[in-house]
Amino acid sequence: MPDKTLTLRERRAITACDADGLITLLAAEEKALTMLRYLAEWLRQGGVAQANDRLLTFNRTLEKRDAPREHIGRALHQWLQALHVYASFVNVGIFARTGILHETRILLYDRINPLPVDESQLQDVLDSVFNGSKDLEWLATISPLHWVGLYTRLSPDAEQSRRTRLLMRDELTYALEMLAIRLSAEDLAPDLIRLDKRLLDIDSPFVSLERELARLIDNWRSEPDSRPDADTLAQAGVLIDQARQQLHHLSSRAIASGSSLATAHLLERLTQSLDRLEALLAVLTAESSENEARHWLALINQLIDSGLRRRNIRHLWRSSAYLLSQSITQHKSAHGEHYIARDWRSLGRLFASAAGAGILIALMAGLKIHLGTLNISYNTYILLSSLDYSIGFVLIYLCHCTVATKQPAMTAARMAEAVEKSSGGRAAARKIAQLLIDVNRSQTAAVLGNITVAMSVAALISWTYAANNGTALLSAKTAAKQMHALSLPAALFYAAIAAVWLFCSGIIAGYYDNRAQYLRLRERLRVNPLLRRITTANMRARIADFIHDHLGALASNFIFGLLLGITPWIGKTLELPLDIRHIAFSSANLAYAAASQPPGFWVFLQGFLAVIAIGLVNLWVSFYLALRIALRARDSRFPELRQFYSVLKEEIRRDPKSLIFPAERRGG
Repeated sequence: MPDKTLTLRERRAITACDADGLITLLAAEEKALTMLRYLAEWLRQGGVAQANDRLLTFNRTLEKRDAPREHIGRALHQWLQALHVYASFVNVGIFARTGILHETRILLYDRINPLPVDESQLQDVLDSVFNGSKDLEWLATISPLHWVGLYTRLSPDAEQSRRTRLLMRDELTYALEMLAIRLSAEDLAPDLIRLDKRLLDIDSPFVSLERELARLIDNWRSEPDSRPDADTLAQAGVLIDQARQQLHHLSSRAIASGSSLATAHLLERLTQSLDRLEALLAVLTAESSENEARHWLALINQLIDSGLRRRNIRHLWRSSAYLLSQSITQHKSAHGEHYIARDWRSLGRLFASAAGAGILIALMAGLKIHLGTLNISYNTYILLSSLDYSIGFVLIYLCHCTVATKQPAMTAARMAEAVEKSSGGRAAARKIAQLLIDVNRSQTAAVLGNITVAMSVAALISWTYAANNGTALLSAKTAAKQMHALSLPAALFYAAIAAVWLFCSGIIAGYYDNRAQYLRLRERLRVNPLLRRITTANMRARIADFIHDHLGALASNFIFGLLLGITPWIGKTLELPLDIRHIAFSSANLAYAAASQPPGFWVFLQGFLAVIAIGLVNLWVSFYLALRIALRARDSRFPELRQFYSVLKEEIRRDPKSLIFPAERRGG
């Protein structure tokens, strides 16, 4: 990708140049920034394959051209001595303290109305010179020795070179000092104290690191050409490791204790600051010119990469949301283990729980059908239908029953956790395959529990009504409508919409559980002024425990019901054919229709097979979405698909009954 700041004429002139021609072109310029742009474009045109050889050729040719070399070197050092690098190393690639929303507004405004390039600011120069999407790739192929060689050839004046080096050292030292102060200042941030109250009592690694670096920097300033001794560097390295361990501990606490976008933003900013501090220290303490060049290049590459990324709002939000999404999926994973049956006892318990839900599902489905026959407005029907779903799902949860299709969003997070903990290879694939078989077995039991009881109760209600009233529960028109709702392939599309809402319900559950932990809801409710006036301490504790422990599940069930109920209204508003199909409700509707207006055997079988197809879409679409998000949240990757399928087939062939029935687990 060409340099966007060069004109087409300039790019053509550079393309036509060999190394000697490029040197002539550079010698005709006065500004170092223009020279850098020309050199970068010439190397860029060489690409990954030729960039390294091009710079080597350029160096050798430059060695033979004394006058151009002196002119270019003089312009380079004059520019370097006027260059400010401190601000770039302290700010670029590191989240601002103002928060993610403010950063987003700044990014948007800069994209619409950007500032002009300031040649005295390193980041502006790098953004101007290296703005191609492939620049990092070809830069990585160039040997640090070639950059050292170029700088050496352009620095014949020893005093000028020393002055440039000391100015750069001062800028880096100041940046190092500011980063250390920033890290120590954040030590008592309220969000960090919430995660670990010991920060109030202990001498933090961040503070110790700042003190050690302050001594090191004072020595540098008193003796500019001195090098720190090995013991001092070793102590600084130990403190950096301790600070990194402290950040890891705080991140783990944030995942377990609940996080917010602000907390995630803060922890990511501290991690970025520590990484940058370590990179600056590596440059300042390099033992040879080659190592110094290598560390400089790594640092410059970070700034180039940050320059390319900082214009990307998606990257900003994705980086900040990483820890928050981990916290949310962590809570989903904790719930997910309850939905995996590995023995007969847990399988029976899951079936019984699903069967209990089947009773309520039949009643909910019957109520929704009845609402459709009432002479009420469409909006009223949508509202009542939504409440039917929402209140019904909450009751199912409070009765400790299970809706089968709500399992995937939870169990996918459990599978992602297993992927993260696996070391990779065939053993990891086997572990995931075994977990997938466990999930399939659990899904089968829950689905059977839901639909067998829901259909039985729906049929019983229809027959009882007919026996007592002498007329069918559903009219022929209503029954035909219920049967038509199972028509494929439209029903499968609607089932996929329901699967998306199922996936969302899992995210909602994790979000509210995370929120309860973050707000310390249990402690707040136990001292709530209103509750203290109307309840005893024991009752208040029980209320606090219940709401804290069940907030996520209650919220997700209620909101899931609302989402199911309002989908047809959304479709009507947007003039799109939107609706939902859910296996449990579809099975109950089929039973109501068949018991009220008996169809032929083949029509009933066709409807039943459609119900099963709806269930498969409900289950596996929501599972796929949840697994994808959970893996991304944990920054994990699924085992190689071909190897995984091979292991999965091997496990199924070894014991095909384990897909449905519990089996003794083999090692592996």
